[in-house]
Amino acid sequence: MALLTFTGRIFSKFVLMGGNGLAGVASLAVLLMVLIGTADVIAMAIFNTAVPAAYESTEALLVILGFGGIAYAQRSKSHFKVEMFTRRLSLKKRKILDLIGLIIGFLFFVIFIWQSSLYFWQSWLIKESEQGLVEFPIYPAKFIMFIAVGFMMLQLLVDIFHAVKNLTHLNR
Repeated sequence: MALLTFTGRIFSKFVLMGGNGLAGVASLAVLLMVLIGTADVIAMAIFNTAVPAAYESTEALLVILGFGGIAYAQRSKSHFKVEMFTRRLSLKKRKILDLIGLIIGFLFFVIFIWQSSLYFWQSWLIKESEQGLVEFPIYPAKFIMFIAVGFMMLQLLVDIFHAVKNLTHLNR
């Protein structure tokens, strides 16, 4: 039992560090989007020309921004949670409904990671890129989406284990 607890703590720490790292990458994406957008506006105003690949890079950064922080948000319980009906239920029933929601979310993200892995792999095989003034590769953003979705799935798995543990303690 001690080995299982130790392994669980290491796994939780790995998911925590991965989620934090991806949230940091998402934060960096925001900064880069602002800098690229500002440079594009200034270049258009002064030189009457756009920054090459500004649109394409901002588009890729938006994917990173959108998916980079989801595991962090799940861990910090920042996702929307509607409690209009569950608020009147007993604590045990609310915990059971939370567990059911976590399991449904986990199953959704299992399918999501499977599909995003196919999406990334196909993009990688053909070295997918967007044509413009500069050829801009798309597969790195798809890879980060795949990794971020994977960490969201792992975070949901950690949350499921915690929810089951809390439910068993509640029954004592």
